[in-house]
Amino acid sequence: MRAMLLLPLAILGLSACSEKDRLMGKAWTCLPTPEMHLDIKFLKDAKLEATLNLSDPKSEAEKEPQRPPMSIKMALGGQWVQPEEGRMDFAFRSAKVTEAKRGDTPMSDSDVFFYKEMFEASPKTSTKIVELTGNKFTYQELSSDKTVTCTR
Repeated sequence: MRAMLLLPLAILGLSACSEKDRLMGKAWTCLPTPEMHLDIKFLKDAKLEATLNLSDPKSEAEKEPQRPPMSIKMALGGQWVQPEEGRMDFAFRSAKVTEAKRGDTPMSDSDVFFYKEMFEASPKTSTKIVELTGNKFTYQELSSDKTVTCTR
């Protein structure tokens, strides 16, 4: 009987958590594009941390099948805000390339700089939160119809 009384209280407690609370905690694994794997953590004080694995787009690999595949790994830092319930803006402001190679050959310094700069200079992404449950988070970029689903 006691367990039956506690279950509704536990469910009520979960539903009382804000979107911000549900976003924070463990990392979310997102696949914004087939060639981009992003593990992202929403932290306190509007901080954002992520690791990124980036590979050649399939179309590029098909155009030049003899070209060795690209692999870039980065650690990203940034900020996120929730201007209102159901919305989220985020931006990466620091990028550290931890690995950059084409096949087994390290990429040139200029290529590494290009990808690092691409993320550090990227504009903020404004989104609408489409779905947010304990293990699934889907957002839609306000500038397009594109949705991204993330899981824990």
